[in-house]
Amino acid sequence: WKDVHAEKQASPYMTHMLPGQTVQRVRFVPYEDLLGIGHSGGFQSIIVPGSGEPNFDSFTANPFETKRQRQETEVKALLDKVAPELITLDPNAILQVGRRAPKGAAAEEAPAEGGAADGKDKMKKRGRSTSMKRFLKKNSNIVHEKREMVKKRLEKEKKQHERVRKGLPEPAPDVLD
Repeated sequence: WKDVHAEKQASPYMTHMLPGQTVQRVRFVPYEDLLGIGHSGGFQSIIVPGSGEPNFDSFTANPFETKRQRQETEVKALLDKVAPELITLDPNAILQVGRRAPKGAAAEEAPAEGGAADGKDKMKKRGRSTSMKRFLKKNSNIVHEKREMVKKRLEKEKKQHERVRKGLPEPAPDVLD
């Protein structure tokens, strides 16, 4: 029905047939010419020309703003309420020159790169702290015998290569080798 209150209507503005289905819910999309119809057979959306509200709500600045934008707007509004006299810098603090700590002191205060300051595993957020990754992080500091043997062998081969390059004779085999 169009202009229901202005004049007597002879026929509906628009009809849409849903044969054999029961309409359960009808909702308009705000500010657009779309109508969502939920029925026993599923969902349909149809275009209803002229049904969208041509004028946005004048009390809202942006009717399409996201949750993040709304939060930022609220924070800005709260900061605008704070008196400018309260937001000042201490002039004495600005005049002082900060001194850097010696390199040794800074290293003692900073936690190890692999973990937290107290030595416990630091729990990360958003799926990064899977049980497998925690297990691997715990076991990363364990010294493996095979790894040590490979390191010794590579070191030995490197020394032998240096001797050959310099033209030095090979040392006599050691009893422990």
